[in-house]
Amino acid sequence: MKVRNLSALLLAVSFLLSHGSAAESDVSNKVTLKFLDQDTLFVPTNLTWGEKSIVSARRAIKFQQREFTSAIGMLQKAGAVRVNRVPVENEFMYFKDAKTYVNDYRQYKLEGIDKQGKTVLTSEALPSNVPNLASFLVGLKQDSCYLESSGAKVDEVCALVVTKPEKYLRASLRTALDRDMLGDNLYWIRNQLDFCLKHEKRLSVRNSSLYCPGNKYSFFSKYIDLKGKFLTRSYSVKVNLVRRTAVMTVSKRDFGSVAKTAQYQGSDVLRFG
Repeated sequence: MKVRNLSALLLAVSFLLSHGSAAESDVSNKVTLKFLDQDTLFVPTNLTWGEKSIVSARRAIKFQQREFTSAIGMLQKAGAVRVNRVPVENEFMYFKDAKTYVNDYRQYKLEGIDKQGKTVLTSEALPSNVPNLASFLVGLKQDSCYLESSGAKVDEVCALVVTKPEKYLRASLRTALDRDMLGDNLYWIRNQLDFCLKHEKRLSVRNSSLYCPGNKYSFFSKYIDLKGKFLTRSYSVKVNLVRRTAVMTVSKRDFGSVAKTAQYQGSDVLRFG
């Protein structure tokens, strides 16, 4: 549980940081972003994931399944013979395009009902790690079902939805894009350029870098790389020191290589790179 809570916390923090950076960058009037393709967070459906990524996804899926089997086990110990799925309203739902990756983007609680029809125990809201879009691909299959010990028919016995590893990987990569987990510092670099072009008088271009001694965004380096490469795209910057403007050209995203780098790290969250 501690691992799960830590993963959720880290994803939530990265959400705030990455979205805060993007919002601040919108104020810029010194740096023009030129995208060679639409700046989109859409993950293609035809990616080749590779065996290592597939294995990692299967392990993450099993980890996520344990959250539900554990909750059902607690209901059973409390005397439940039937389980109802009760939807939960959650204002902290992060992905507006969730339906592109998951069928049901809702949390719900599992309500345990005993033989007398009384509620004996209710679980916490599941899945618990809301910032991880992929976690919504695993869950209870039925809205209402019976535990195996109840003697119900096979199709009425509680079962979990088992998603394909490819779908889990795609949703995980979408999470990584939104949570700034791919080392993509595009807007942070843009903010540095914007600040220096506005406020620093001692600017110069040196060895494909912009020298900015008063750069408030970096305490360790006074140089801003005018060319760089992230996991899914690259950028190059042309600076006009006379006009104090810059054009930042951003390449198309390439998910081909990063798709094969998924790593299982002991939770429902997959890491890439």
